[in-house]
Amino acid sequence: MPREARLADYAPAHPPYPSGYGLPSLCNNRPSLIGLIMSMSEQVMTSAGEWEPGIQSRIVRVVRIDSLRPPRLIENHSYFRTQETMKLNWGMVFSAAALTLPLLSGAARADETPFAALYTTDILPAGGKEVEQWLTWEHGRPFESWNHVEGRTELEYGLTNDFQIAAYLNYDYFSVRPNDPAEPSTETLDFTSGSIEAIYRITDPYTHPVGVALYLEPAFGPDAREIEAKILLDSHFFDDRLILALNGILEYEWARDAGGGPFEHATELTLLAGASYRVAPGFYAGLEFEAKHEGDGLLFGEAFHPAADSYRIGPTLHYARDNWWVTAGYLAQLPTAATLNGEPDEVVGGFAHEVPRHSLRFRFGVEF
Repeated sequence: MPREARLADYAPAHPPYPSGYGLPSLCNNRPSLIGLIMSMSEQVMTSAGEWEPGIQSRIVRVVRIDSLRPPRLIENHSYFRTQETMKLNWGMVFSAAALTLPLLSGAARADETPFAALYTTDILPAGGKEVEQWLTWEHGRPFESWNHVEGRTELEYGLTNDFQIAAYLNYDYFSVRPNDPAEPSTETLDFTSGSIEAIYRITDPYTHPVGVALYLEPAFGPDAREIEAKILLDSHFFDDRLILALNGILEYEWARDAGGGPFEHATELTLLAGASYRVAPGFYAGLEFEAKHEGDGLLFGEAFHPAADSYRIGPTLHYARDNWWVTAGYLAQLPTAATLNGEPDEVVGGFAHEVPRHSLRFRFGVEF
């Protein structure tokens, strides 16, 4: 979705102005901006000061918007004209638009991330709601034809301007065909777990040099459970054209076979880093890097045995319009993995066995 805010969500509705859309208010290192609002109305004002259906009218508003979050309307100078009374001064409109268009393309929406794997500290404002769909295809492991499709359906809600919660449904499709024809192939489609997510933002990158947030997500399923904790960092540069982000992740996993049995424990430590640049209004291109450290057992809880280190890198693309956005990202494992437990099958040909060689992810979000 566009990195902007709707002024109508924050400005008081005071007649005689019909409601309109606001320009971005999240302006880095600028106390305010002058924006142009244009709206179309099928109403006209009567002599008694009331609105009634009638001739199409145009309204031009020049507004000054505070850069603090949540955005607040400071000034609203509105000019009302109908087609019957006088023509709109289009020269004034285009001049103001030319001045404000660069600011429009540089502002930031409160809940949008241009990355496929990374999280930023941008979250929904208080009362904001969004549905997000994840779809990830992973391919490639030694000794077999291995394909995995992971789906996640998420509903997000902003409790406050700095605290967001979400609920997920997680489901998987696996297709595994061993290279040895004597071994059986498997194909499964399962609901794996439900998740609850909480993000608390300490600072945001629009009013501080670095945005900082804390993330916690427990997941519970019949045969898979996990707890994932993250620290989220990001900074914006060049009027929000360049976004740098860093995530540190600790993940505990409990998993067992579908038929039951004891849970096996595992730990993943992951560092994600990325950069994304706005190459056109609403369109970002970037790069993500992942370094993963895996082991058996629970770190800080029981005997932990490191298993392997692996590294992945790949591009991301992001596009946003109005109240929706879509992100695509690809990660390829680098042939630089290292085995840490001495097991010969942990790393094959420089690739970690438990980490897919190729991963393609799509994320799609709609705010309502």
